[in-house]
Amino acid sequence: TMGWFLTKSRIYESIALVAIAFVLFRPDYVIDRIQPPFATIEPAGFTTALGAAEVGQNLRVDVSGPDFDTGDITQTTLLLTIDAAGSADERADTLGLLILDEDGVIKLDEPMFGSPVSEAMSGFDFYADDPVQVVSVKAPQVQSPKEWVFIPALILLGLVALMQQARINRKGVPA
Repeated sequence: TMGWFLTKSRIYESIALVAIAFVLFRPDYVIDRIQPPFATIEPAGFTTALGAAEVGQNLRVDVSGPDFDTGDITQTTLLLTIDAAGSADERADTLGLLILDEDGVIKLDEPMFGSPVSEAMSGFDFYADDPVQVVSVKAPQVQSPKEWVFIPALILLGLVALMQQARINRKGVPA
């Protein structure tokens, strides 16, 4: 922040050092851009993804439908934690979801009272003309370890140090 590393930094070295610091503190930001943490699944594949999910995984489901108070179309994201093994229908029952597949459109009926999703979906009007439907599904996918991003950051840090050390050897340390 003071414009120094081994010696007075040039502007491009300062920019590189700020970028290196950011990468060392937030490697997840970089790795998420290289390998997204979630795979987007079409709504028609919701029941397949629900059945294929492993126990302990979280599915993120975007749901769209009319608001109970205003009637305007609203959207919310449900975080569905898969707690037990079983088929897609058994897992949907455990979560309190009533899934209706009509011509590739996944519609949701009013969830069972006291179920894990009933509170999150309480703002939807399930009896309006427009149905409450699944818009998108995101399932977690395997990523490389976030620490792999440290390697290029540390190499760049070494290059900046070498450039500054060469400048010190040529001109000496400034007073």
